[in-house]
Amino acid sequence: MPLQTKMRLSFGTLIVLVFAWTGWQALDFAELARYMPVTMSALGVTIGIVMVLTDAFNWKRRRLTTGDDVSETAALYGAEEREAALRDGSLDPEAADDAPEDPRKVARRSIMMFGWIVGYVLAIWVLGILVASALFLVVFLLVVARSGWLLPVIGAALTVTGMLVLSELINIEWPPYLLEGVIGI
Repeated sequence: MPLQTKMRLSFGTLIVLVFAWTGWQALDFAELARYMPVTMSALGVTIGIVMVLTDAFNWKRRRLTTGDDVSETAALYGAEEREAALRDGSLDPEAADDAPEDPRKVARRSIMMFGWIVGYVLAIWVLGILVASALFLVVFLLVVARSGWLLPVIGAALTVTGMLVLSELINIEWPPYLLEGVIGI
């Protein structure tokens, strides 16, 4: 089984386990307080099971159609079919430039995105959800999306405004954060 398939199956299984655990924990909540966490947990478990089954079926189908002797990259990206089409002339060499990405680059980009998520969570813990959301949105859009200044500023303003309006409408009490006494939002 290719490493990427193993990683996808492991991630799907982890999703199922995490959501099952949160649903189990939510069963101890008061009746009205348990509806949303149990519902979200059920959805998460369902999505996780669908992910695992889809990945397992795709791996099985690839294995049956390409055989076990095909390299992992060829099985994942159809490189063998592309090379055969180039040899027999049914594929233009200029159209074959969409070669699969290097798995190391994909892994590096995935780790970078995970770092952004961890940074956002840490910013929420230190700065609070309103300031962290605005700051994260501006920095992410400037650094990763490479947008100009207008979109991040408008996006952050709309996001914070929407969060404040929702907090007033449905009476959300934001979680405490480390700099609460300093910032005071």
